[in-house]
Amino acid sequence: MQDRAFYERIGAKFQSERERQKITREHMAEQINISSKFLYEIESGRKGFSCEIFRNMCKYLHVNADYILEEDDLREVFSLVNNYLDPKGMFIFDLNTKYKYEQMGETTIAENREEASFIWDNYYDPEEEINEYELAIFIPAGGDSDLYRKFEEVHYQRAYDLAMVRRLLEEAGMEFVTAYDAFTKDVPKPESERIYVVAREKGKSAEK
Repeated sequence: MQDRAFYERIGAKFQSERERQKITREHMAEQINISSKFLYEIESGRKGFSCEIFRNMCKYLHVNADYILEEDDLREVFSLVNNYLDPKGMFIFDLNTKYKYEQMGETTIAENREEASFIWDNYYDPEEEINEYELAIFIPAGGDSDLYRKFEEVHYQRAYDLAMVRRLLEEAGMEFVTAYDAFTKDVPKPESERIYVVAREKGKSAEK
């Protein structure tokens, strides 16, 4: 049985991210095919959730493994995944690398596009290994108006190195299989900015 404190922490993170994106609980629940009451219970830590629901929530809110900031929480997530996988089932996920965050450092990126414009202010703390970026998005109001609607977001991501990810997977009971440089079949390089990690369920019997 998963730790209640874990569900409370993860539920609070989901709620914070949903509210930051100005998404109502009712709308998100409809999109991921659960009731708004169940989503409330997840966000408040009163109920646990399946691996499928966890995946759907991450996908809907556009968050991945490096948005989980604490080692203990990431280990618990891996344990949750392991519990729900079929025997020898595969688990594939991606994350940004420490190298990418170090290269971004403290910088500002601005782009003016036809459909929208944005300003990205990035900060990386090498001691805490936390990357923070503030994003201001400007979207045309539409019609004959020359006005723009402004949306602001703040994101925090943890810089996990591959050795730590492998250790947390194994501590969660999974088998680390391999890792790839993103969009290739090459092994990760020191300058890889994003990697895919492949793990496998370990410990279950295939016999019914």
